[in-house]
Amino acid sequence: MKIIFIGTVFSSYNALEELVENGLNVVAVFTIDPEFSKTISDFKSLDPLCEQHTIPLYKFKNINDEENMLKIIEYQPDYLFVIGLSQIISKKLISIPTKGCIGAHPSLLPMGRGRASIPWAIINNQTETGMSIFYIDEGVDSGPIISQSIVSIEPRENANSLYGKLNVSLREQIGRISSNIRNGTLEGVPQNDLIATYTAKRIPEDGLIDWKESNERIDRLIRATSKPYPGAYTYYKDKKLIIWSANIISQNKYIGTPGQIVKINRDNAVIVSTGDGLLEVIEVLYEGVNYQSYEVLNRVGEKLGFKKE
Repeated sequence: MKIIFIGTVFSSYNALEELVENGLNVVAVFTIDPEFSKTISDFKSLDPLCEQHTIPLYKFKNINDEENMLKIIEYQPDYLFVIGLSQIISKKLISIPTKGCIGAHPSLLPMGRGRASIPWAIINNQTETGMSIFYIDEGVDSGPIISQSIVSIEPRENANSLYGKLNVSLREQIGRISSNIRNGTLEGVPQNDLIATYTAKRIPEDGLIDWKESNERIDRLIRATSKPYPGAYTYYKDKKLIIWSANIISQNKYIGTPGQIVKINRDNAVIVSTGDGLLEVIEVLYEGVNYQSYEVLNRVGEKLGFKKE
């Protein structure tokens, strides 16, 4: 069975590596040209893996361009794996492989079809999500499910840790179905469209913190948009301040207006007032440099969130 692999991110690297380590016949890899990867927050180069296993590697701006189509057709693939690609692949591309086009999605399909599934799962305070491997059709993550596994979301889970757990699940599932891939006997179960839900695309601006909200909601936003994503942010001295990590403070010993710094722990963190309590800000990014919060936010009484127009 001949496989062509298309991907651009960390999960792509994991999936490709697992396919190769299971002895599957990956005849070519297509990935986005780094020149066009600046908006991909978790971009991962596939060059080292392809070089290590002498797999031909092709780079593109848009996978649906005619030159890419013709090159893929030349290989006459049985399976096309498309994992970790934000571009929507065309009907023509889907139709090229003889056995089918396979994708992976970090949710328990048909729940959570769409974009930014990992951040939305944390923002929505879910206790579990999952990784689904499925046949790609012309819909949005709507094709028959080949394999699926539940992944728990811990109370203090952040995007980075959940991303890692989902990648482990992806690799485990590819390992389990590798013999079926090799034999061309993968089967899929149709999804129930009646219970499908959809998550919307998120952009960096969606990470803006509203300090009038509860400390719990702000904390979830920070955890949901942490690395490898752009991060939840506010403003300090008219400059963008990204908050990578924080903790909810259950005791409300300090009173202040939302966004106001009410206490500084020199050996730990900065405590900020929110709409209903306190939030301990720990790690931040300010003017392109990572800091412990107290190294930047060093004056009690100052307010976060204000920017002169």
